[in-house]
Amino acid sequence: MAEIDRRKASLIAELEISRSEMRSALAQCEESLDVVAQVRRNVRENKIAWLAGAVVLGYIASKVLGRTLGGAAARSSTDAIESSNLSETAAATGSDSSRRSARVWDAATFVFDLAKPTLFAWASARLPDLLSRVASRAPQASASVQSPEQRAQQQPN
Repeated sequence: MAEIDRRKASLIAELEISRSEMRSALAQCEESLDVVAQVRRNVRENKIAWLAGAVVLGYIASKVLGRTLGGAAARSSTDAIESSNLSETAAATGSDSSRRSARVWDAATFVFDLAKPTLFAWASARLPDLLSRVASRAPQASASVQSPEQRAQQQPN
């Protein structure tokens, strides 16, 4: 009877070990298949590289989009010259520069939107230290603003 109980306890322990191994293997499998979490972790760990990649990608996209828009602007200005209407030529030139400035603004907004989490993390990491320094200087500043009567009361007789 004791042998059966010992064997039963041994089997229960082996089952529990197998279950825990299966749980850890399942957790590892779920982690390896969670692409969104991996990308988030990678972005958190390599902020500068992701920001640089976004800037390069934005630059390349602006050059590619600039070529297609530039070709259309060149065609429209050529048509305007052929029709010999100078006001249309001036309007085409103005719209081309406004398109360029709009693209630059869009690219800057895109880069800033990508950099916001990094900037906020940087600022929130340094804000408590800055606030503590400001708070430690506040009593000194209030002491310098005291009236002569208050200073006289604080001085020993």
